[in-house]
Amino acid sequence: MKKSYVLSSLSAVAAAAQLLACAHDHENETPEQEACEHLGGSAATAVTATADSTADLPPDVSKAHVKFAVTLPADASGTYAGSVRFLAPAKKQYLLVLDKTVPFQLTDSAGKAVDAVAGATKANCSAVAAQAVYSLDVATYRLRIGPASKAAVGLLFEAR
Repeated sequence: MKKSYVLSSLSAVAAAAQLLACAHDHENETPEQEACEHLGGSAATAVTATADSTADLPPDVSKAHVKFAVTLPADASGTYAGSVRFLAPAKKQYLLVLDKTVPFQLTDSAGKAVDAVAGATKANCSAVAAQAVYSLDVATYRLRIGPASKAAVGLLFEAR
């Protein structure tokens, strides 16, 4: 009985040490390195973007360190486009990366386009096909993606 208690305690300590090591690794990575790591990974949270012609609330893609597999709805022209939303939890810069080269535009709650930061560091990996850095206030933003020739695009936001 004592032996199993000791073994389970040691397992818990080892798991906690591994968790701390992972958190420490993220602290030493740049946002660009993290974006490459997370966007290149296979695990993704699936969301379906809303069509621009609907009044539906776009799905949320605000979770940190999470790749989102976004399905874009087809439009009348046979291309794909849609919107998702990002809730900036703090006033800071955010790196947006996409795994496809597609047009995209970030707008604020009034529908005004948000300009990307000029001269931002580029993510240097094959997983990132398009990117932008934005200086954002605590607010909700809409990201319009498309028109695209394919319905699927991977994306994530990473705080800088």
